[in-house]
Amino acid sequence: EVDLIANKKTFEINDVAKVLLTSPFPDAEGLMLVIGCGGVIQRERFHMNASSHLLSINICKECIPNVGVFIYLNGNNFRIDETGRQNKCRIFLI
Repeated sequence: EVDLIANKKTFEINDVAKVLLTSPFPDAEGLMLVIGCGGVIQRERFHMNASSHLLSINICKECIPNVGVFIYLNGNNFRIDETGRQNKCRIFLI
């Protein structure tokens, strides 16, 4: 299971949200997409070399009233998926 834990529940324009990403696999490539009413606001590619990673999201006027944060993770090691097949790619939409 992948979790996102924000440092606050609500934010103001010009805040920087700190979001802790926790993952069961410590070696993965990731992509974060922040989506607002007008489309993609922020994107960040990152590498996880531990089971957690701190992400920063710039809160801007396009984030009002709501924003969605989507995380895509691609593990670097093979895993067995729910069907018993060997799989290297896992996508998490959060």
